[in-house]
Amino acid sequence: MPGIGLKRGLDEDLVIAPYATVMALMVAPVAACENLQRLDADGRSGTYGFYEAVDYTSARLPPEKTSVTIRSFMAHHQGMSLLALTNLMFASAMQRRFMACPLLKAADLLLQERVPKTAASVLANDLTPEMSRTQVDESENVMRVFTNPTSPVPEVHLLSNGRYHVVISSAGGGYSRWHDLALTRWREDATRDHWGTFVYVRDLATGSFFSTAYQPTCHATESYEAIFTQARAEFRQRHAGLEIHTGICVSPEDDVELRRITITNRTAAARAIELTSYAEVVLWSSSMKTCRFTANPCRNKSPV
Repeated sequence: MPGIGLKRGLDEDLVIAPYATVMALMVAPVAACENLQRLDADGRSGTYGFYEAVDYTSARLPPEKTSVTIRSFMAHHQGMSLLALTNLMFASAMQRRFMACPLLKAADLLLQERVPKTAASVLANDLTPEMSRTQVDESENVMRVFTNPTSPVPEVHLLSNGRYHVVISSAGGGYSRWHDLALTRWREDATRDHWGTFVYVRDLATGSFFSTAYQPTCHATESYEAIFTQARAEFRQRHAGLEIHTGICVSPEDDVELRRITITNRTAAARAIELTSYAEVVLWSSSMKTCRFTANPCRNKSPV
């Protein structure tokens, strides 16, 4: 815990909270129960259950004392302990009761705390900052903005979490890949950029249509911007009285790409707009070998 605290000097403190062990019963019941028995044998409990904490910090201890019991009770910690015991003995009855309410069930994902990818440092000498990457110079531009989708040399951007990859060009083309598996079709042809995942916008009143990026309809718009940053790719354009903002990112935890489209009507009339998404899904591994047909029958019986 000291490594994730906001207060400085926590690594120099050593405080044991019995209610934290009670809550750990839901994760490691045997080890937590044994620890509670040791705390009770040491006299760390009173009339209302276990005391608030046990302080082992040498700088605050009286002479000839190895620990001091904080003889107080906090109602909310007692309540947390009772809920932990209830969840342990009655198969998470209180959690199931709360999740039976549709309003709380709708916010269930907000309760899923991310597991830290790195362990917290506890010792003082472990908390010194280390250089893990080259510092970005102040003059270095970490944001790239392109206003010409038809540049002679394609400008591309990579979004990835190490497993799921999305390559996107300044015109909106590209591909999606998961590990070695191609999710959408792509060809190594610099003259064509119509591969990838696209969203078409159609005005139901006039029948006119275009795409949220330059590709694949290649319609000229009043204004166009492709914005590439480290975490996401954005496309902004204005066409036929509509402002369209598209944001693309890859989740750092889950292998999924997220696309959000915001359309703003800048005209005085109400508009009926239809959105259609399209992607040519292939699910093809680059390690798989294809069979080339000639005049003679192919001897390789593996599927093409």
